[in-house]
Amino acid sequence: MYSKKRLGNIEYYEEYINILEKITDKLNEFLKENRTYSVINIYRGTLYIEKSINMNFKIKEMQEELKPRYRAKSKGISNLSDEELLSLIIRCGTKDKNVKNLSIEVLQRVGNLNNFLNIDIKDLMQIKGIGEVSALSILASIELGKRVLNYHQDKIKLISSKSVYDCFKYLFIGLKQEKVIGIYLDNSKKLINYKELFIGTVNNCLIHPREVFKYAVTFSASSLILVHNHPSGNLNPSKEDLRVTKEIKEIASKINIPLLDHIIISDTGYKSIIDN
Repeated sequence: MYSKKRLGNIEYYEEYINILEKITDKLNEFLKENRTYSVINIYRGTLYIEKSINMNFKIKEMQEELKPRYRAKSKGISNLSDEELLSLIIRCGTKDKNVKNLSIEVLQRVGNLNNFLNIDIKDLMQIKGIGEVSALSILASIELGKRVLNYHQDKIKLISSKSVYDCFKYLFIGLKQEKVIGIYLDNSKKLINYKELFIGTVNNCLIHPREVFKYAVTFSASSLILVHNHPSGNLNPSKEDLRVTKEIKEIASKINIPLLDHIIISDTGYKSIIDN
């Protein structure tokens, strides 16, 4: 609290009050913008700070928030650490933890970046300091990243198993169960569309030819490719993988929509069943 000065001249006193009012307005505006929950009032020449909640911490928190923003602008967003990128997404900390420490805790709890692909809002909100808004911001950033990676897929010609792997490997990173996607191409081997066909268990995923060819007909595809993952990391096809590949290849040849490849993906690489 700042007490008023004893001023003999009323003009000086009125000028002093005007200055205090301007300071009050500016401080309230600043505190509102930086989420410091304080109310500043002036009464009979005295400046009061009411309902202040840990102002020193809030100012420190604001400084932590500004650091990654400054580095992003001066050094480029690609030069930020994982913790700094997450700080920009979360934006603010809590009364007990600044945004930097909160970001570090989130990264520690999640384990590694791959695990973000399997996390949901409930998992994130179990971390103290992450509310619904922060959790949704994180999930929205992850989803946007996935869409950016897939944006140019329709411009890519899929002429080899490696080109398929390079284009679609991001859909399988960190998955803990098998997933099958069908990739549908035109007569120039350019992507028309792709569909997630099945999700199975850790080591099994049933593939039904009916679903595979339903989308082939829907998209008027000239050919197709199947891709599925092995969460175990073992790229060798199972007996079931070989049986399904043979069955779908036979059906595909009969309806003149050939199966060009069936690729197994893991975190360690890929293997083409047909090439091998």
